[in-house]
Amino acid sequence: MPAPTKISSSIILPDGKSNEFYMDAFLGNFGATRTRDVIYKDIMGEPLIIGMDLFKERFTGNIKVKKLDRHLYMNLLAQAIINPDEVWWMWNYLVKTKTWSLRRKYFKRWDMDGVPEVGMSSFEFGRSGWIGNTVFRNDTKPHKRSNYIKNQREQLLLYRRKD
Repeated sequence: MPAPTKISSSIILPDGKSNEFYMDAFLGNFGATRTRDVIYKDIMGEPLIIGMDLFKERFTGNIKVKKLDRHLYMNLLAQAIINPDEVWWMWNYLVKTKTWSLRRKYFKRWDMDGVPEVGMSSFEFGRSGWIGNTVFRNDTKPHKRSNYIKNQREQLLLYRRKD
């Protein structure tokens, strides 16, 4: 992957706010709201639907904004879509539904005050086009982080940022 983008930890959102505060912070980067999805053209000019689906559990519909502390990183996670380091296509087999799903994954690495961070956004192709199914930062331990990211970066590389 390209070299991490250097950032300051001051971009991290404050803890203790409502789910709505964090969703609004993320969605605002794209001009979307909790009640209005938008079609956003990614770095390759491909349309993505940005909306509430990014914050919902797939099968329960429960809000997952604060899962894995992703709420603090909403502005950074938006940057994984707006200015990614890499974009990949990947086929995933969904055991629960016994179906295949085509996913587009956006990766962004940061060096936050000397600490490495990785954000990932995933979109799934369906009847309505590319719809977001998750956005999160990989907060695993450094030795596990590289393996996880490596496993997510398979199949077809569509885009890589030039340093």
